[in-house]
Amino acid sequence: MNLVNLLLTCLIFSVPQSCSSPIAKPTTTGLKNALDCFQLLYDIVEILTDDDPTILEHDDKNLCMFVKTEEGVYSYMSPGYNDSSTVCGLYIIGEPTQLVELEFLDFGVSCNDGGLVSVIDGWELNGRFFPSEADHQLPRDARYEEFCGTRSPRKRFLTSQNVGLIEFRIPVKTQGFRVQVKFRDNPYPCK
Repeated sequence: MNLVNLLLTCLIFSVPQSCSSPIAKPTTTGLKNALDCFQLLYDIVEILTDDDPTILEHDDKNLCMFVKTEEGVYSYMSPGYNDSSTVCGLYIIGEPTQLVELEFLDFGVSCNDGGLVSVIDGWELNGRFFPSEADHQLPRDARYEEFCGTRSPRKRFLTSQNVGLIEFRIPVKTQGFRVQVKFRDNPYPCK
């Protein structure tokens, strides 16, 4: 189905029955359905016109630690090794005058099978956070959030410095995520 047919279908099914006349006033419900439909179409067009995502893949030793310094869309799909102990990481670093912004575009990580995704303000390695609590304005517990399930987290994450981390454990084959990475100017960079 092409986008024009999808749009027409969306319009037909979002108009309430009371709007069968072309000059009838649409109801609030009809307008909400139409707006939801247009938002869905907008999201589809945005996905279709995005640059190809950078695919994050395990190396030949099954390691999955990635360091990226560029904006873009990054995609990870689990190869399904069924090893719930394998933890992967997408370490992102911007210029010293930038902040890192993360937004999940697609997300599917089973909570029941030990899957988990964490977004961290800063970096974490072997249980230690960088920068340390002494060098960061936020306490450790306020610097990360954990997610699993089938819905994308409904927010954008903005780090308080030029580094951020998405740490993930996704044991089920074909589950994963797509995330948009952008850099924003830091109004208070380190000097």
